[in-house]
Amino acid sequence: MSRIDGDQRFQRMPTRAEEIHVPVWMLVAAVAGKGLWLAVRGCWRHRGVVAATIGVLLFVDWFGLLGLGLLLGGLALVALGRMAGRSGS
Repeated sequence: MSRIDGDQRFQRMPTRAEEIHVPVWMLVAAVAGKGLWLAVRGCWRHRGVVAATIGVLLFVDWFGLLGLGLLLGGLALVALGRMAGRSGS
């Protein structure tokens, strides 16, 4: 006596999932949301760097690039002076 579904005793499980149709705007929103979450999490984990970056941006806004150059030059002179003072000469 032949079976209804051929000679298979058990039906096979489907190996591929059915296609899922997702609108493009949902994909774009998901990628943008994940990027925003990663940016917020990164800023929270590196608060000191964020504070220093905001400070430098405010300094450039107030004094311009020339002021930033003078600030960096002054910091370099202070660092060189400290290194020369530690050398023992």
